[in-house]
Amino acid sequence: MTAKVVALVVSSSLAGCSGSSTPSSPSAGAVTSIVGASFSGDYVTSSATRSGFVCRDNRRVTGTMTVTLTQQSPTVAGTAELSGTHSTTATTCPLGEVGDFPFRGSALAVSGPVDRVAFSQEVMNTRTAGAGEVIESTFTRAFTGALSNGVLTGTLTFSDRHVFASGTGEGSVAMPVTATLR
Repeated sequence: MTAKVVALVVSSSLAGCSGSSTPSSPSAGAVTSIVGASFSGDYVTSSATRSGFVCRDNRRVTGTMTVTLTQQSPTVAGTAELSGTHSTTATTCPLGEVGDFPFRGSALAVSGPVDRVAFSQEVMNTRTAGAGEVIESTFTRAFTGALSNGVLTGTLTFSDRHVFASGTGEGSVAMPVTATLR
């Protein structure tokens, strides 16, 4: 399996002052870790063959997101780590596999202004299933959120796309994530 890490740098103007004396993010140069932001979600990957056969994999993803940030006013930069389990809980696909598949994405580049913190990772995998059919899979994990008053809030999206000789399949889930700076 090979991994391609994609760093997102998103430009956006910062929102106006809130009128509060509480900082909306860590002070400039401060290193802050976000520990134990958990996520979970269920989704269905639908596959269709060129002959019209449709099947489905029921999937569940659970895990933890850890982020280390340094504010470089007005932006933040740092790294993220994702770890957890990507499971197929049921399948109607002849080439589907039921089981738990652990994942880990580390040192993913995080960047953006405090109101648009983001990272993304794409993992590609090729496997040979029953009857010798080669399946090329792309798994994308992306986060977009905002850092305000010491809380990182956003959406973590997992999606997968599969290409095989007789067809294609895809599915995705968007999960809310909220983490407090420590």
